[in-house]
Amino acid sequence: MSKIYNGTPKDIAGLGHKFLRNVIKNMRNASFIPTVKFGVTGIGMAPNYQITFSNGTVLTYSGMTHDRFPHPTPGDKFNEDNLSQEYSYEEIQSYYR
Repeated sequence: MSKIYNGTPKDIAGLGHKFLRNVIKNMRNASFIPTVKFGVTGIGMAPNYQITFSNGTVLTYSGMTHDRFPHPTPGDKFNEDNLSQEYSYEEIQSYYR
């Protein structure tokens, strides 16, 4: 069985204006450059995502609410096998337009 959603650029662009606006909002940081990876285990309607900043800080978010996941230890990450390729802030902005 092949996956419908793989976190490809086409998949990310298809997430919709409102979803991407919230991702961009969570990526904003004046001091550190962000990248984002999206979860690929679901159907791709509102994938969870993980933002990594250039200072090494990692934040994980619910795709449904865009709220941070509470983790017992700061810096907990999603399983890399379940994440898309990495996207820059600029790439996400380009899909938003």
